[in-house]
Order: sequence, then structure tokens, then C-alpha cells
Amino acid sequence: MKKLFLLTVAVIFAFSMNAQRFGARLGGSFADMRSTFEQDGKKIAPGMQIGLVGEIGPEMFSIHAEANFAQKGFNIRTEETISDVLYESKSNIDFNYLEVPVLVKVKVFGPMYLYAGPYFGFAFNGKAKNEYLIDGVAEDLPDDYARQNIFDDDYPTPYKRSDFGA
Repeated sequence: MKKLFLLTVAVIFAFSMNAQRFGARLGGSFADMRSTFEQDGKKIAPGMQIGLVGEIGPEMFSIHAEANFAQKGFNIRTEETISDVLYESKSNIDFNYLEVPVLVKVKVFGPMYLYAGPYFGFAFNGKAKNEYLIDGVAEDLPDDYARQNIFDDDYPTPYKRSDFGA
């Protein structure tokens, strides 16, 4: 983990020494999850995004690199009634990512630019908060299930740490 962080910082400083433009980014993210099975009551969980931005090259055509901390997640709520008893489960899943996009930036006209390129993301942690209710009354869950570290070696997880795209 330390090696990945130091490598990212070194890349950022290498870009920033030659960059014509350098700055910071602050914003929000609204992540969603896609699954191979249908989920009822799935909702987007808002998160924060903060990072550093650098550009190399002239304004017409440049390389745009970033290093961002991004929070992503989703909420799942299921309910089922069996023999007039309502069973509910609620889960809040949150991930913290380091994302590194390297994009080509092309000036189209005026203040409009076109960005394209790959990004790589690495989830350095993930947490799940689970709740189970019967007829609106919360059930006591073991602490290791109520608050779960998703990437803990003690539990199998369907989630992957790495993420990439274009």
C-alpha cells in the first residue's frame, strides 16, 4: 500500500514539474452498482472526490493527469412479508478509491475541450453496515456482521479492489 502511494506521489510530482498547468479538484460522486442479479431497493450513495490535476503540453493538445481520492458506494434495502410479518434488511456499502486517470485533452473550439483516455482505480478499503429488522424492530447482529470490513481475509467478498475503464 505504501509503495502504491509513493509511486502515485512520484508520478504526480513528475507531471507537475513539467506541467504548464497544475491544480486541485474537489467535488462529489454519485456511484452505482451493477449486478448479475436483480436487487430491490438499490439506491445511489453520494460521496466526495478530491485530488490533484496536472497538464503537459500546449493548450490545443495536452496530456491531462490526475490523482483522486474518491468515495463510492450504494445502499440496498430488501423487504419481504411472510405470514403477516415484515422482514427487512438494509445494507450501506462504502468504498474509498485512489483513481488515476491519464487523459488526452483536445481543444474543440472556444472554451470547449474533449477528454479521452484510460483510468485506473484501486479500492484501499471498503466497509459494509448491515441492519436486519423484523416488523420494524432491529435484531441484534454480531458486531463482525453489523459492521464489516469488505476486504477482510476472514470473509469471502464478491468485490474486486481494482477498477479500470476509459
